[in-house]
Amino acid sequence: MNKPAEKHKTMIFYGLCALFSLLMFFVYLSNATTARTLLQISAVLVIIFAFLRWQSKKLDFHTLMACIFILGLIVRLVILAKYGVYKYEHDIFQKNGHLDYIKYFVQNGLSLPSHIQEQFYQPPLHHMLSSIVYNIGVLFRMSDAGILGLLQLVIIFVSFISFRFAAKIMSIASNGNKTAILIGTALFVMFPENIIIANTLNNDPTMLFFYVAALYYLARWMKDRTMKNAVLLGAMTALAVISKRNALSVVVVSLFAFIIVCVKDKKLHWKHILGYLSTAAPLPAYIFIRAYVKFGQGLTYVARLANNLQDVPNTFSKLFGISLKRIFSMPYASNFQEDGKNSFVEYAFKSSLFDEHKFSENFILPYILLSVALVFTIVWVVNAVRNYDAKNNYDNMFLFNLGLTYLLYLKFRIDYPQICTQVFRYAVTAVPSLAYFAAKAAIPREGEKLNRAKSGNFGGGALFRKVTLSASVAFSVVSFAFYMII
Repeated sequence: MNKPAEKHKTMIFYGLCALFSLLMFFVYLSNATTARTLLQISAVLVIIFAFLRWQSKKLDFHTLMACIFILGLIVRLVILAKYGVYKYEHDIFQKNGHLDYIKYFVQNGLSLPSHIQEQFYQPPLHHMLSSIVYNIGVLFRMSDAGILGLLQLVIIFVSFISFRFAAKIMSIASNGNKTAILIGTALFVMFPENIIIANTLNNDPTMLFFYVAALYYLARWMKDRTMKNAVLLGAMTALAVISKRNALSVVVVSLFAFIIVCVKDKKLHWKHILGYLSTAAPLPAYIFIRAYVKFGQGLTYVARLANNLQDVPNTFSKLFGISLKRIFSMPYASNFQEDGKNSFVEYAFKSSLFDEHKFSENFILPYILLSVALVFTIVWVVNAVRNYDAKNNYDNMFLFNLGLTYLLYLKFRIDYPQICTQVFRYAVTAVPSLAYFAAKAAIPREGEKLNRAKSGNFGGGALFRKVTLSASVAFSVVSFAFYMII
């Protein structure tokens, strides 16, 4: 298919998905229960359609990818229809919270705030963009709940668009391996924390969108070293960083990737590095220097936690202890009295599945998701170690992104030793790396095909790859099922 025709089909697909989302949103405003039921029926119809296409041997790669995208959109809309915008939020509705920050820009245009109380210390892009959506709601005389619902709908659709960037990353890094693209994209789309943060009004989903876009242009530059890709990488980096400071890690990841490529090429791509920095640096530099000069706010400043008392000690057992009894005694990371018993690692694991929320104590599905996630985690680690290739630039880049994200996550927990700083939301930029290394299981290791041809069977390596792929699919499916049903 030629590129113009492919782009035309892509635009039609996104247009239809946008119309579907708007239709469901208007139903939601009228009757949330009806909207949820219609969304669940829609998901069942998509699954039946895919099954029938598969049964008739007509389920091609692009159709399956479209089904994954649509189901990822539907599950996010289901959560909105079920819980609205009030129940599962972070730092939104208190005085000087994220909503007040958004309203500040509604009232003052693009003028930066004159104080940094509570959430006003955050970089402004997400809240500026949200204020535009808020004004649209006001223009159409929507109720307060309707305006917040519209904001959430737009954030969900932003998350939906990020699926395409994730798929393109998997395509580039796997050299077009269709199974790898499907596995990696499905894991990114259905990763529980990615589903959850798409249903928050704070700046995490906007930051993740631009972060994934930056990783895509970084992968593109690593494959096709052009100034255009370097500049687009810089633009996405800047937008990610001025959405939330967590995204500063993508600057380090990008510079690391530049270094390993320059070493491998035995050539200093200084023009591209300069093009990247000259695009990525100015806006964030202005915002952060202003914050430092005006408020004395450094890059690691956290307004609401700075003077709080310690909740959990920084001991080895409280940071790295692992107990299956503690993990399965309560699947959720939502009760501060109980969560104080969890180590940082245990809390991170639970909150990657459920964030800080509690859905149901008597429902078996949380324990199924917890069990499948535990198996997937073990298999993922073994697979990543076995398949890591030090000569592969993408392996090195995604491993560095993963390691840096977790290191900064741990540092944040140690610097601010409280239960709330342990939530996996602060490490959500690791999800593209987790998806990438899971997808790598679809790619035979060097010599594996030759060994299989000689022995006449799959062998241990190929068998473990199948186990990894099965675990990845199971995790994605169970995560989707959980958030469709709860």
